[in-house]
Amino acid sequence: MEKGLANSDSPPPASAVDILRPLSEGGHFPSSGAVAARIREQMQNASPSTSPSSSPETPKSDTHGPVQKRNENTQTMYEKDDDGARTFRRLIVEYN
Repeated sequence: MEKGLANSDSPPPASAVDILRPLSEGGHFPSSGAVAARIREQMQNASPSTSPSSSPETPKSDTHGPVQKRNENTQTMYEKDDDGARTFRRLIVEYN
């Protein structure tokens, strides 16, 4: 068997979408808002020994004003394979 024939029989490599879509659809992951709410609740119900006053890197949430958007970046990615071309848009938002 020639080397060229073996390569033509092998399937094309999987794209990022082929790999990531089953991972995201197969799992039951909470939204980022649900995770943040759960952490906030745990911090509020924490014992005094783990209160924010004993750890300076964790400020009290009631000492700050409203959350404001600080920065927003958009990344556009492009992928082309045998199935066609795809464009992905990634939005990154930073808050203070």
